[in-house]
Amino acid sequence: MSRKDFDRMTQDIIDSVEKAIDSIPYEEIGKRVSQEASRAKEKIREGYEKEENRRRVKKPRNRRGFDGNKNNTNSKDPYSDISWKQEPYQKKTETGRQNSPLIFAARPKGTFAWFFFLFFGILMCTAAGLLFLSDLMTAILYGGIEFGKHLIWMMPLFLIGVGISIHGSQIRQRLKRFRIYKKKLEGKEYCQLKVLEKTTGKSVRYLKKDLGRMIALGMFPQAHLDEQGTCLMLTQNAYDQYRMMMQSKEMQKQEEEEKKAKKEQEERQKEAEEEQKFAGLDEERKAEIKKMIKDGEAYLERFHKMQEKMVGEEIQRKLSRLSLVTGRIFDYVSDHPEKVRDTRKFMSYYLPTTEKMLRTYQELDREVVQGENIVTAKKEILDTLDTINYAFENLLDSLYEDTMMDISTDIAVLETMLAQEGLTEP
Repeated sequence: MSRKDFDRMTQDIIDSVEKAIDSIPYEEIGKRVSQEASRAKEKIREGYEKEENRRRVKKPRNRRGFDGNKNNTNSKDPYSDISWKQEPYQKKTETGRQNSPLIFAARPKGTFAWFFFLFFGILMCTAAGLLFLSDLMTAILYGGIEFGKHLIWMMPLFLIGVGISIHGSQIRQRLKRFRIYKKKLEGKEYCQLKVLEKTTGKSVRYLKKDLGRMIALGMFPQAHLDEQGTCLMLTQNAYDQYRMMMQSKEMQKQEEEEKKAKKEQEERQKEAEEEQKFAGLDEERKAEIKKMIKDGEAYLERFHKMQEKMVGEEIQRKLSRLSLVTGRIFDYVSDHPEKVRDTRKFMSYYLPTTEKMLRTYQELDREVVQGENIVTAKKEILDTLDTINYAFENLLDSLYEDTMMDISTDIAVLETMLAQEGLTEP
């Protein structure tokens, strides 16, 4: 084939390809592609809606209260004064991975070990037993001369096998209990052991020991038991709140102890001052003065309580005056024990009668219907209170009579001495 023929053939091929390309219905192809894309989009949307409906129909998980009961209002919680703030329990991200610390160990200790312990323990016991039977059969068939020579190492082998088997069985039982606890504690931050006792059938003492062992083995990574061993806290958040509560109680206890110590110190100081005041007096006089002071404090306390319950400006003002004057009388007698004889009538008659009148006024004032007789009786008591206050003020003033005489004597002597010395002349 010449070069000219080759070029012509090549041109024919090119022309044929161009005609084929030009004959393709591009508009129809575009329409078909658009239709198929729309169909695919519609199918994807329908599938997405079905998935959303399926998720909505799915029931949410029912998370009960901390104590494992739906209605736990009747259960007594020793930590009810803690405002527990429940944190999201093992919150998951969009990828499904947990982004918070585990409450329960994903693979608790002994998950596989129990099988190996149990297997090798049984294997060792079986081997020791077979050797024992072999020796026994040999002794029966050929005589018992060589029977006991293998017992020296068969018996330890058998005992070790038994021990390993028991250990494996214990681990297996512990894992079973862990799964039970996990099921009962799912979704909680803390739980009382008494509640767990009812749901598991184990005693509180057993639960305390068993859970403490599991916590030590890391089966509950964040868990703690309280100091009394009555409450299991599964999360660090619950334990932090418990510690804050205990610190607050400890501080409150210290404050109460400090107040108590301060009060005791004040009482001892008061007793020491009283002993100093009553120095030189006989025991009978001391006892009389102490009784008078104690009774006086009781009267004042009752007067204050009456005043708090009574309504009315006039009665309030007169009772305030009565409490003030009465308190001053007791203070003076406490500082001057020799004046106790001058207040015997005051203690034995005046104060009891005054208290009786005030109680009568209280009863009359509580009546809903205030008749003429009630109003008159109340007015007479109010007028009598003026007389009582005036009399008590005079009694207080009379107690200062000796003091005034002593002062007058001292002034007279001072003026005489100053005059003798010529210091008063201008």
